[in-house]
Amino acid sequence: MSFQPYSRIPSGIVYFGTPSSDSLYESDSNFTIGGGYLSASNIKLQNNGTLGSNGTPNAITIASDGDVSIYGNLTVNGTTTTVNSTTVLVEDPIILLGSGSPSTDDNKDRGISFNYYDGTAQKGFFGYDDSISKFIFVTGASIVNEVVSGTKGIIVADIDGSAASLTNGRYIQVSNQISGSGMFDGSSDLNISVALTADAITDQTEATVAYDDHYFLVASGTSLRKISKSNFAMSNFTITDGTTSQQIDNGEGIYFIDSDTIDFTVAATNFVSGVVKNNSITESKRSRTVETVTSSKTIDKDITLADCTSGNLTLSLPENDTAGKIVVVKRIDSSANNVIISRTGSDTIDGSTEFRLYHIYETLTVVSNGANWYII
Repeated sequence: MSFQPYSRIPSGIVYFGTPSSDSLYESDSNFTIGGGYLSASNIKLQNNGTLGSNGTPNAITIASDGDVSIYGNLTVNGTTTTVNSTTVLVEDPIILLGSGSPSTDDNKDRGISFNYYDGTAQKGFFGYDDSISKFIFVTGASIVNEVVSGTKGIIVADIDGSAASLTNGRYIQVSNQISGSGMFDGSSDLNISVALTADAITDQTEATVAYDDHYFLVASGTSLRKISKSNFAMSNFTITDGTTSQQIDNGEGIYFIDSDTIDFTVAATNFVSGVVKNNSITESKRSRTVETVTSSKTIDKDITLADCTSGNLTLSLPENDTAGKIVVVKRIDSSANNVIISRTGSDTIDGSTEFRLYHIYETLTVVSNGANWYII
């Protein structure tokens, strides 16, 4: 069965029926088929309609909300591709920049550039710098012919892994009240041995009064410890010579071997100092040294008993002895020999170079003023 067309428009599509009663096929001068292609100003598909090829009829699907799905690979050829999306999701974990297999160095950088605002519109970049063969991050970037320049940015991150040595090592030195130094280049840990300098003491303000909130520093092995004023209060303490020890309790006195009693009491809760007064030193407490000599020597005792029975005996006084030092020489034999008391060096004895004892029990007492001897 065949139908006679109602009308035929050479530039459009042949349709059947009247335009007002049957619009199954409309005729439009903007829609043409010819030369192997379809031309139209606006083509509409039904919701979730598809466009495709014989092999893939659903290559492009357009949903009712305008979402477009492409089945297969998408290749965009052109100079600039602009994506005005709020969010871009890329499933591929690795993005390839600079396609193909380069065979020559094009001297161009690779990376990602971004726009930001810092008082003025700025551009940033992070990626690979071809000229130095290193990964960089710059701010205030200028990109000309895919070559990036700008200010080095600051990266805030934790760095994990083994690092090679720094290109330029850095000398680290501590100063002020401690001293120490070392070179750090990143190849290994740096340990700096430090020591207190004189400034730790000399530059401090001296305290004239000790308060309860003050601290004292004491050495404990290789460490420093602090002690408060209250730590010095104690009920007792112990003194020792390394072999035997004695505990000193509150109110007890300290005595020193081979010496007189010190006339003060050490209270265990206080540190008390005392000075021995002149009137506490009496003759009965003095201990003088005495010796008997039969041959010549330099006098080194307080009292020398001279016996010249075997021949003349020369006793030399010490040169430049302590001022106030008193020396006594007494002859104890009755021989015809002499006891000669002589100076040493340039010292004189009442202006003379020597003094003689001729008779038994004869005595000479002299005192030094630090330069000469005088008979008293």
